[in-house]
Amino acid sequence: MKEKTRPKAQIVVIDDHPVLRDGLMQLLGSQPDLECTGTADNTADARRLVAQSAPDLMILDLRLKSGDTLDLIKSLQVEHPQLKVLVLSQYDEMLFAGRWRKSRPFRISASSDCPIASCRFSSSSPAPSVRATSPSNSTSA
Repeated sequence: MKEKTRPKAQIVVIDDHPVLRDGLMQLLGSQPDLECTGTADNTADARRLVAQSAPDLMILDLRLKSGDTLDLIKSLQVEHPQLKVLVLSQYDEMLFAGRWRKSRPFRISASSDCPIASCRFSSSSPAPSVRATSPSNSTSA
């Protein structure tokens, strides 16, 4: 009997650091169930990319050099309610979570998982979610 394969989770990476962006693309590309379908380095390009590719998950650096990422998340969650967001940050994610909770009724969880486990959790979650992860609470390199 032939086993059915699940479609790959479609993921976009938004980060203004080329080394991190390229590393995430390579990491995602090495996974059989995840696929990076595009990248952007600013909020304007991120908006266009999400509108064009309709991804399952957006991995987003909390601090981009251009644009307000929290406003980007808010507007994209309204325009694309199925979109899940995994926020990467070197900052304390609980500060981010507090600001986010005041403005949107979406579930937020801080991750202690590796980025790939976080991608799988976030892209398969049935409810709109924002998941925050940072090097200070991550257990893997």
